[in-house]
Amino acid sequence: MKFPEYLASGAVNVNNLVISRADGISGSIDLDPEEQGIQIKGCNWILRDGKLSFDSGKGLFYGHATLDMAKFDLTADISFIEGQLYGVGMCYGFDEPGLRILYTSSVPPVPIVFLQEVCGGVENIPDPSRLILKATADITAGPTIQDYYLAGLDNAGMEIDISSRATLSGTLIVGGSYELAYAEAYLDWHNVEFGANGDLNALDIFTAYTTLTIDAQNNISGSGVGNLSVPDVWYYWPLRGKELANVLGLLDNNGIKGEVQIGGFGWLSAAFGFDWEGNFSVAKNLESLGSKTYMASQRLLSLEGQLMPVYVPEGMEVIYIKVTWTGDGDSAVELVKPDSTRITPGTCGADPDCYYQDDAPQEAWYALRNPDSGQWQVDIIDPANLGDIAVDVITSNSKPLIQLTEPSVDISTNTSADISWVNSDPDDNASVSLWYDVDQEGYDGSLIISGINEDDVADSHVWDVTSIPTGRYYIYAQIDDKKNAPLRCYAPGMVEVINPLYPGTPTNLQTTVNGKVVELSWDAVVDCVYMLHYTDNITSGVYDSYFSLADENHWIADAALAGKDVKFAVQAVHAVEIGEGHTEMRASLISAPVVVTIPDRPGISVKPAVIKFGDVSPETSTVKVATISNMGNEDLAITCLKFVGSDKEAFNVDRDCPFTIGPGANEQIGIELIPNKQGAYSALFQIFSDDPQKAVYETGLSATVNYHCNGDFDDDRDVDGSDLAVFAADFGRTDCSGNCDGDFDENGDVDESDLAAFAAAFGRTDCL
Repeated sequence: MKFPEYLASGAVNVNNLVISRADGISGSIDLDPEEQGIQIKGCNWILRDGKLSFDSGKGLFYGHATLDMAKFDLTADISFIEGQLYGVGMCYGFDEPGLRILYTSSVPPVPIVFLQEVCGGVENIPDPSRLILKATADITAGPTIQDYYLAGLDNAGMEIDISSRATLSGTLIVGGSYELAYAEAYLDWHNVEFGANGDLNALDIFTAYTTLTIDAQNNISGSGVGNLSVPDVWYYWPLRGKELANVLGLLDNNGIKGEVQIGGFGWLSAAFGFDWEGNFSVAKNLESLGSKTYMASQRLLSLEGQLMPVYVPEGMEVIYIKVTWTGDGDSAVELVKPDSTRITPGTCGADPDCYYQDDAPQEAWYALRNPDSGQWQVDIIDPANLGDIAVDVITSNSKPLIQLTEPSVDISTNTSADISWVNSDPDDNASVSLWYDVDQEGYDGSLIISGINEDDVADSHVWDVTSIPTGRYYIYAQIDDKKNAPLRCYAPGMVEVINPLYPGTPTNLQTTVNGKVVELSWDAVVDCVYMLHYTDNITSGVYDSYFSLADENHWIADAALAGKDVKFAVQAVHAVEIGEGHTEMRASLISAPVVVTIPDRPGISVKPAVIKFGDVSPETSTVKVATISNMGNEDLAITCLKFVGSDKEAFNVDRDCPFTIGPGANEQIGIELIPNKQGAYSALFQIFSDDPQKAVYETGLSATVNYHCNGDFDDDRDVDGSDLAVFAADFGRTDCSGNCDGDFDENGDVDESDLAAFAAAFGRTDCL
């Protein structure tokens, strides 16, 4: 019997474990009698309230514990191989609305992310480089819209690394009707936010690659750029039937809003919007100045002819003069200005301040920039068969404007930052809000303050950063008059926040090249694990990938980067207990970068991480396959394959050494188990190669062999009273032809020889 050895801290209470000749091994082990928690080596995960029992049939410990990660915990099954903690796993659901795993920063806190179901775990815990919990999960997030949450992911792939960074992938449903396909989402306990990006489809009208964030105040912010395809329906004037590309849509708690240009003119635009309940609208920025309908009978009796007067007020930036009719006829439409100058479709086409359109049936309209005020006339060239004619004069609401002026340069602070701006809105009192973002794109940040009146004379705000996590942030402002599309802009300067409660930034990042191996090292930060950020676009300020590292302040460059120039930077992450057994993840600033050329080299990878034979029959051999891959860009030489461990003699391999695997190629190796005992098997499969980083690669092997029990009729893995009842019902039969449960020797009857076989198995609890 092997007791668990892979415990970084804590004690083991064996007082309840009883070993006796009569009863074998029974009882349980308390993994954490002092209730301090057991930290899994090399990460910020903690096992609490762990209990182990011993399976005397399999000769293995099994049990469960609470896995404490970031701000929430999960009840997990735990397993051991060769006396070491090997894996944790879970698969269960939660009652609606689900397990609360991310809260607002308000008092009292309000949950913004719920976990409905999770199924998965992590294996190969002795290898810190593989400490990633992988699972499928159902998650909902954000404020409630009527009776549902704003965002939802069903059956999403989820990964949580050793710093408790959580990423998800799947299809995100946003609002009641919109789909974010191929979504990559994340849970950020550091900045307290839920974010996602993917391909947004809103009613097949707006399709755009979109990024969004739900912040600690339960506010959504984001943007998407894509195509707008407006249905050919009359109430979507003036955008009906249009196909427009490179359209920007902005996301907030009310929905998706945007603005498009009409006819290629910068001065002629129409707003569009989707609310989160699945409704689409256009032209909310257009306002009627008056409308008049000329009935067909009235026109004939009054002999008004085709001239219809309209009045244009003074100071209009843009007006639309729209003519519609009910009949089946058609006519060109011309305008007569107050000075009697005539505007025709032809003259309008040559004037940059005029736009004319008559593509749709029963409609024609002009748009005019800075029109003369006074009495205009609409001239219907051929009024016959037009029926009733309506003339509408429409103006465009003035757009609000905003520009951030401070911070104008990069600043660093641990107390506050001054934010200033200039704004205007001639015809409305628009609302201004301020946000902070981790980059200068996407408008997918967290709210600083909202509800500032546009006519507020101060046009400034002092941002208190004392509760903001350490980080580098970019400020953006939004101004919204509820009619036009909101306008957003970033400040020219960056704010670096230094929070004294967060880890210090790693320093002295340097590289050492030793043959084909590149080692990165840095000065350690106390009680921290690390995130190593990297990119092969060395001129970019954005790191597109990262490695999650354990608590050692060095790293060997991965073989997948061989032959590339790579820029690296490192970030420290620290877990702080915040009460009720939960932890908060706190991250430092990202360090100054280094650039290094990774030498050409081979690199070994083996899947699966552990080879599980499961429950196998004792009578036959069983073969499982291990795939050895070369992740580097040079040939990988495999020099030896061997088994180590207490059960090594039971395993064989079907491949002779040496052999070579080319760059990007793989070889499948058959591993055979030939049982030589009953019970549990465990061993290590060792692969020797010329990988300069992993000369000996190990993967675990496990199996359980239980012999068949005569008499386990109900397949519950024991022979007990219920099976005795079945045997007794057959005992004495002489008419068996394969249909008697108790005819073990298959001689056609159930007699004393079968009774002896049943008696020998009675009481067993380890049946296969």
